[in-house]
Amino acid sequence: MTLLFFLGAWKNDKPNGQGILEYANGDKYSGMFIDGKRHGQAKYKFHNGRTEKQNYRNDMQVKDETVNAGQTAMTTSIQYDQLNDSRLTGFEDLAD
Repeated sequence: MTLLFFLGAWKNDKPNGQGILEYANGDKYSGMFIDGKRHGQAKYKFHNGRTEKQNYRNDMQVKDETVNAGQTAMTTSIQYDQLNDSRLTGFEDLAD
């Protein structure tokens, strides 16, 4: 799938933390990134309007699996670090 744009936090020239990907076909991913890869829980909105919660590990969607304690601690730590980062306000509005 062709990426149209990314909006979110960057670290070492890679998406890191909360972000939104929009693909050329209109699909949107709103969730966490670690070292440029989708990782953790996310909301995926398809171009037809259907929305579902998904889990990712190392940029691959995983089904029938929840985020384990280590993954949760890592993504929660990243989110905590970004609480006062004004660049990240309004993500929920953009994801819809």
